[in-house]
Amino acid sequence: MLRFLLVTLALAVLAPPPARAASPDCAIDNARYEPIAGERDDEANYVAETVPHRAAVGNQTRFLLVMRNVATGETKRFAFFSPNGYGRLLASLEGRRKRGPGAKTDEEQGPQSTAIFFDTDLRPLPLDAPFQPGTRAPAYLILPDLGLSFWYSTLGRSFVPPQGMWRLARCAR
Repeated sequence: MLRFLLVTLALAVLAPPPARAASPDCAIDNARYEPIAGERDDEANYVAETVPHRAAVGNQTRFLLVMRNVATGETKRFAFFSPNGYGRLLASLEGRRKRGPGAKTDEEQGPQSTAIFFDTDLRPLPLDAPFQPGTRAPAYLILPDLGLSFWYSTLGRSFVPPQGMWRLARCAR
């Protein structure tokens, strides 16, 4: 019995740690993300895919994030950009916006959030990583202010994305 315990202990100490689940190797504009579900039941209803952003200029990335509420079918597109001199990456709602007198701030700018990308070991990627040619899709991303930004916007509450982390599930196409 003692020999069995010693052999088991030796194997446990000497055995390599279990391999971390590999993340799919996707192009940064061809990735599908799923939320790591949190407290809200409806968080699992959301999916997100990256697609090419052909109209990107200057400080915008060459991909968009298209987020969909599977339960309602509602879809929103987000562009990533890095404000000059600001030192962070933002995701901002693309599409219809009101302009001119009487338009509220969120109607002019749309909901937005800081965007942070992580590798498979949950280390934050450098801010310029999404702008580099040949960049692969990050293993994780977080848009911590996006749900809050939608919740308090004038766009209604039918689309309130998860505030937690998203994991790379597979290549989109």
